[in-house]
Amino acid sequence: LGALSGRRPAQVPAGLQGDCRIGLQPHRIRRAESPGAIRLNGEMLLAEVDGSSTFAHFAAEGHPWIARIEGVHALPPGTAFAGRVDPRDLYVFAPDGALVAPAATGGAHHG
Repeated sequence: LGALSGRRPAQVPAGLQGDCRIGLQPHRIRRAESPGAIRLNGEMLLAEVDGSSTFAHFAAEGHPWIARIEGVHALPPGTAFAGRVDPRDLYVFAPDGALVAPAATGGAHHG
């Protein structure tokens, strides 16, 4: 959970220990600031245009991420990318890959 910079999403069980992994859906990474959001400041690796959306592949916190952004955007490799994640959108997985905490948003689109 290192990318959370010491923050623990409410859906994570209190006794959870060990080297867990987090996941989220690409459309949950936003570029706009919002209260309580986790910041993922990184560097663009690749921009992939798919119809009316752009998939931004970027590196932040020492990990690769993919954000789906509405619209067609020019995001050259090597440029800065600032993503924002609502902690409620995170899925948490145990070291063995088992889901231990689903996203609290339950798939609903918010914000």
